[in-house]
Amino acid sequence: RIVIYSNEVLQLTENSNALTGRMVVLKMTRSFYDNEDTNLSTKLKAELSGIFNWAMEGLNRRNERGGQFTQPQSGKELLELMAELGNPIGSFVEDALEIDPEAEVNKDYVFACYKHWALKKSIPPGTELAFKRRFLAAIQEHRIVSDSKRVDGNRIHVYRGVKLNEKAQKYVDSISNFEEEIF
Repeated sequence: RIVIYSNEVLQLTENSNALTGRMVVLKMTRSFYDNEDTNLSTKLKAELSGIFNWAMEGLNRRNERGGQFTQPQSGKELLELMAELGNPIGSFVEDALEIDPEAEVNKDYVFACYKHWALKKSIPPGTELAFKRRFLAAIQEHRIVSDSKRVDGNRIHVYRGVKLNEKAQKYVDSISNFEEEIF
């Protein structure tokens, strides 16, 4: 196990949320800064048998849950914020896409929506290839696949298993009309 102490929410860049999915976050509400108990170790030595019994009770509860730790309610909001900070594409998926095993969407449309969404959130969108890598990692549990197909003799790259939501589709329609007029 790794224990990390921090005065602010960690920002771990990890698109699949595998790290935050394995974390238990404890929110501390009291600071001992400039109020340290320099005799704490001596005081705790006197209570070691009680501390041991308390730890064994906790171990028994954990074993009853199949060995799993429980995320305290007080840390859930911080854990969600960590996931959002580390994986903004997950938030984009929630805001702009719908998971649908029967659907498919043009990759260019997804990236166009992401760039627009990211810029509105002041997030650098990066390159299309970097987005593809991060996007596929962020949605891997939904079995979205990258594919291509031929339409009127042209090869079109698509994501299968996902589609734009209504708001994102309206945005794509508006830029498609604009691009036809300009180019």
